[in-house]
Amino acid sequence: MAFAIPFVWIADPDKQRRGIDLIVGTPQRIAPASVDPRVKNYHWLDFVMGLFEAYERDAETVVLTDGAGHVTEGPGFNVFAVFGGLPAPRLVTPSRGVLEGISRRTMIELARAAGWTVEERLLGVDELRRADEVFLSSTGGGAIAVARLDGVAIGGRSPGTFGPVTAELQARYWALHEDPRLTEAVRR
Repeated sequence: MAFAIPFVWIADPDKQRRGIDLIVGTPQRIAPASVDPRVKNYHWLDFVMGLFEAYERDAETVVLTDGAGHVTEGPGFNVFAVFGGLPAPRLVTPSRGVLEGISRRTMIELARAAGWTVEERLLGVDELRRADEVFLSSTGGGAIAVARLDGVAIGGRSPGTFGPVTAELQARYWALHEDPRLTEAVRR
């Protein structure tokens, strides 16, 4: 008898193919002085409020700010902005107010291994809106392309298409799941 380990998707495979619709929510992310985001916790009232706003605005998910115009994170994911394209893109991901999780670190390592520049720093909402590509990183989805931000297509692309940097990181992330150095068969 075979057993399957359940897997939770932030974005199911169909959403991964077409990209996610994201909004910048109006609820403020709980300040790091109140709840340290580097520690995974279930204090998600700010995210829940943001998700309700996203649904009201015909989007699928939300990213919250720190109240000073800087992007933090969303419910179950980190955010990356991509500037420029292959072969030498520059990626920016927020450095404060975020869970510094394994999937975020994996994306940073994969990008740096490809020779790309990665900046971990404050990321303004206006800067995010000017990005050529935006993607979310999550264990339950890898690199998830954002198709639209606040109803506007990222990089002027048509729905269902997203940039080559996101596509490359998505492929590299899922390839790690097949790497025998990083996997172990589950035996009965």
